[in-house]
Order: sequence, then C-alpha cells, then structure tokens
Amino acid sequence: MVFSSPTFLFFFLPLALILYVISPWKNMVLLAASLMFYAWGEPVYIILMLTVITGNYLLGLALHGSDPARRRRWLVVAVAFNLGVLFYFKYIEFFLDSINAVLGWAGLGALPVPTPQLPLGISFFIFQSMTYVVDVYRGHARVERSLTNLALYISMFPQLVAGPIVRFREIAQRIHERSVSLRDVSVGSERFVIGLAKKVLIADPLANTVDAIFRIPGAELSPATAWFGAVCFGLQIYYDFSGYSDMGIGLGRMFGFRFPENFKHPYESTTLREFWRRWHMTLSRWFRDYLYIPLGGNKGTPGRTYLNLTIVFLLTGLWHGASWNFIVWGLLHGMFMMFERLGLETALRRTHVIVQHLYLLLVVQISWVFFRAQDLGHGITYLRAMFAGTVSPAGIYALDNYLTNYVLLAFAAGLLFSSGWAPRYCARRVFFSCRASQRAGRAAVMVPALAAFKAILFFSVLFLCLVNVSAESHKAFIYFRF
Repeated sequence: MVFSSPTFLFFFLPLALILYVISPWKNMVLLAASLMFYAWGEPVYIILMLTVITGNYLLGLALHGSDPARRRRWLVVAVAFNLGVLFYFKYIEFFLDSINAVLGWAGLGALPVPTPQLPLGISFFIFQSMTYVVDVYRGHARVERSLTNLALYISMFPQLVAGPIVRFREIAQRIHERSVSLRDVSVGSERFVIGLAKKVLIADPLANTVDAIFRIPGAELSPATAWFGAVCFGLQIYYDFSGYSDMGIGLGRMFGFRFPENFKHPYESTTLREFWRRWHMTLSRWFRDYLYIPLGGNKGTPGRTYLNLTIVFLLTGLWHGASWNFIVWGLLHGMFMMFERLGLETALRRTHVIVQHLYLLLVVQISWVFFRAQDLGHGITYLRAMFAGTVSPAGIYALDNYLTNYVLLAFAAGLLFSSGWAPRYCARRVFFSCRASQRAGRAAVMVPALAAFKAILFFSVLFLCLVNVSAESHKAFIYFRF
C-alpha cells in the first residue's frame, strides 16, 4: 500500500483519521494504524519490525541504567544488533556473491548464498532505531520507558518506509503530549496534496519513459535519447522522493507531529557539497552526526579528512542498495567532494554562476545513470551512448517515439518546479499585490480573493491527482526498496 494508491487515499487514511480524532487513546490508534500499514505490504516481516522495536527498547533501558563502562558495551551490542539485521536482509546476498566471485577466480568452491526478501523501508527504520540508542548513550535523548511510545516512533506510518529520517528527540515531547488544530489539518492536507501531485502528475509519467529508454539496447541508443532518459530520471527521482517526503510531512502534521524538511531545491545548487545540504537532508545530517564527525570529520590531516569522506560516501552508496552500481554512485560523489576541497570549489566561484550550475548538474546527472542502471555494465554502456553514441536511424528507438504530449508536459513542469524560482516569484507577486491593495484600501477584497483562488487551485490539483490515481497508473515509490 502506497500513499498514492486508491486503497490508502479512499480507505486507510480517512479511517485512520476518523478513529484518531474520536479515540482518547491516540497513540494506540496511530500505532495500530502504522503496524497495519506495514503489515499490508509485508505481512511476514511485521515480526521483524516488532523484534527490532522490542530489541531497541530493551537496549535503551540497559544503556540508561548502566555505569559508563557497561554503557559502552551495551552501545556496541545495540549497534551490532541493528546493523546485523540490516546486513542480513540487505547485504548478505551481495556480500557472499562477491566472495564467491573471488573464490571462483581462485578455483575454489562457492559458499551457499541465502536470498532473503528485502523488507520495505528497512534502512529507514533501522537508522531511526540506531539513532535512538546512540542518542540515549550520548545523553541527547531521554530513555523511553513506554514500549508503546517507542514502537510508535519507529513504526509511524507517515515516514516509516521512505523517511524523512526523524530523530527521537525531535518528536519525543509530541509523542507524550500533542494537540491537533484545524490549521494543522489544513496545512498538512495542503502539503500532502503537493507531494501527491509531484508523485502522480510528474514522477509517474516520467517513470514510464525512463523505464522504456533504459531498456533500449546500448547499440541502438542515440545520444539524444540517452540524455533525455537520464534527465527524465533525474527529475523522476527528485519528484518521487521529495513527493513522498512532502506527503509524509503533511500526514505527520495532520496527526500533530512536525517532521524535519528533507529537500530544499537541490538542483539549484552550484557545488556538490551544497547539493548534499539540500538533497535528502535528514540522511546527510545522519551520516554527518553519526559517522563523519565520530570518524574525526575534517579536524585531522587533509588525508584523514579525504579518507573520512570516502568512507561516508561509500556507505551512503551501500545504504541505497547492495550492488556495485550504488557503490560507484557513492564514490563518484565522494570523489567530487574531495576535488571541491582540493580547490575545484574555489575555481568554480571565480566563474559565472551558470557554469557552476552546469558543473553540478553534469556531475549529478552522470552519477544518476549508475543509480538507475540495471548493473554496472549497463551503466557504463549507457554513459558511452550519452557521450560517444551514434545517431540511430528512425525507428522504434527514435527519440520522437518518447516525446508524447503528456511526457513533455510533465518534463516541462518538472524543470520549472525543480527550482525555487517559480514559488518565490509567485510569493513576491502576491506580497506586492497585497501591499498595493492595502495602500489602496482594497485589502478586504484582495485577501478573500486570494484565499478563494488558492482553494480552487488546491482542489483542482487534488482532482487531477485522484483522476490519475483512479486510473491505477501509479507506481511504487523508488525509495521503498531502500
């Protein structure tokens, strides 16, 4: 069940909101809804979810009640427990396949390879669980003595399977006591619809084109088609993931929670360092606070700093998926982060801002190819087509075959709203119009007119989204598999 599915929109969400409003046991209702949401898609792995919750609850209590020496040992146990679960379900097959490749090269027998199914959103709820125990150890968060409350934090359905990654201390107070006003519901609903529109009106139409282009044999792929497919994927993953984050933040607001922002127009960036301050911001801060800084950050020698960056981006790539594609994707980002520290950023600052944007977009776009490709060989073949391909003759793989009106509209909207320029321009126009109306004594007319226009726009977008959802053309979120 996904946020853009008819089951969620027309059944699960209305029922959960109604029960939440009328029930005096709001945490229990929200916890039951969250576990049901997860069990709907992963009925077997709900046992894994409950095991992770119970394990981290007991480990948190052990950390809190121990002397410093024992607390360090309990922290090691807690981290090993969480990473062990993540490693087995997400990485064991990749790890043993890689070992077997080396053994085969050496003429030795292969090891048996288990193939566990990847539970939905395991990286997200494992990282949140580790955040809780590490913060309890550091004294940044109070230990939670209620198993129900901790279970709600780890399993809360608005951000369960694809983030944003929420730290326990950010919402602990609201788990214990919160209220929901009509403004919360209004603002949350508006944010949810914005995310839904990103997903079903932009990301999904582009996804069909991306899937089709990335299936084209390398020998038949022209540079124009390859570039169009790559740019479409860059827009698809942004609107898919930021759309989910918007929906999660909006849903959280409806239930009285304030989740952290996860995106801030990342394609406006001029350097890769700025990009990671705007893209998947909660993950970037997680790696900074729980890995990069503990490794020493940039406080040591330049060589140590570059090693820390390499480790962080290697693990960032692995976090996204157990394959060499994601490792290459992460290392590419780490390599250019090092280049920027070595002087590239300083050199870029001396150029025109357009050159800076083009640099960032080129690096990110090349790296997205490995993120989307079926395997490492496919990624290399695709890049070769982008930069050294031959113009293919007219036929079933010609670019014109993928330029439907619907795709072009989604592509244009994606380009326009990937920058914050359009919202900022509209906000300025509204502000100056209101100021002018106020000076002319027409504020009593202007403000209701703007409110009416906003309401019409909101329900028009919602209607378009529901039409697309009812046609069952929605796709699963990209980050569900992470």
